[in-house]
This record gives sequence, structure tokens and C-alpha cells, in this order.
Amino acid sequence: MAQTIRVSLPGYNALTDNNPDHFALYADQDWVLIKEKERNQIYVNNSTQTISHGLGYPPFYMAYAYNVGYGKYIWCYGANFNNFIQTYSDNNYLYFKVINNSSTFYYYIFYDNI
Repeated sequence: MAQTIRVSLPGYNALTDNNPDHFALYADQDWVLIKEKERNQIYVNNSTQTISHGLGYPPFYMAYAYNVGYGKYIWCYGANFNNFIQTYSDNNYLYFKVINNSSTFYYYIFYDNI
């Protein structure tokens, strides 16, 4: 058998299971499985906006917000830019919060349960 890397999801055996849906990382072929659920953007103006992810657990996600002071997008996690911009998640939603300002967020939601 050729060398490979597999990381199974909880409850599955990486040595015997062959269903790629049961893995967080499955590199048996010439591809690596990245389980992205959704990617999009949202504009938030001095409020909190939500995106329903429908996964039933807090997923791994990445969010970037435009910072006028830097003139570029900055990775968001928790509270950023002196707490003016915040991102967080729960079992049902991703939250994007902007205080006394506005920003466009680009976000990526993955199936991984964190």
C-alpha cells in the first residue's frame, strides 16, 4: 500500500473506513479533502448581523473584514480593531458585529466541529 495521510472524524476508523465523508483529512488520491460548507460576504453597518449555518455545532470558520486604517482586509477572530469588529459562532449562527462603523466581511464556513 502506498503512503497516505488520513484523519477520521469522531466515531470512524481511519484504518478501515473508505468513505471520504467520514474524514477531516483524506489524502489517498492526488487531492486533499477540505470540507468547505459556504463562502460569501456580508456588509455590516453599526449592528450585529447573523448567518445561519445550520450545522448544530460551532463550526470552524474564517472571516476577514476591511479595515480602512490599514487599507486591506484583516483576519477576524473574536474581537478585533480595538473591539470595533467582532466575529463569533454558536450552534446555529455566525455573528458579525461592527460598533460605530461599517465593514464588509468575507467569510468561509467549514464542516469541522470546533
